Amino acid sequence: MKLPEKIKVGGHWIEIKYPHIFQERHDRWGQCDDAKKVIYITNKDQNGEDRNESAVIVTFIHEVLHALDNHSGHEIFMGENGEKKIEGLSEAIYMFLVDNGYLKPITRNPKEVQDVSK
Repeated sequence: MKLPEKIKVGGHWIEIKYPHIFQERHDRWGQCDDAKKVIYITNKDQNGEDRNESAVIVTFIHEVLHALDNHSGHEIFMGENGEKKIEGLSEAIYMFLVDNGYLKPITRNPKEVQDVSK
């Protein structure tokens, strides 16, 4: 799967590091580092298995929302339940993009794809 190498948010270029392996925490799927202007996204789950593409896209949307929030200065997703709100909005945006044809639906897990060439 391919993600953009960089995006522009609020006049700032943000580098996208994908795939990234989080050495310090294996339960982390993404991180927006505002100071470094980098978004890190992993393609592995906490067990080291490949994450499905739709989960990676939702994580990308999630981290972009953090970047937008950081650069807007409004702190919409800060405080109590901030992560839950951003998780829900990320899923909703993904569904909107798929349902309206802006993204091709991704319904398969790479582990479940069978080799039909044999």
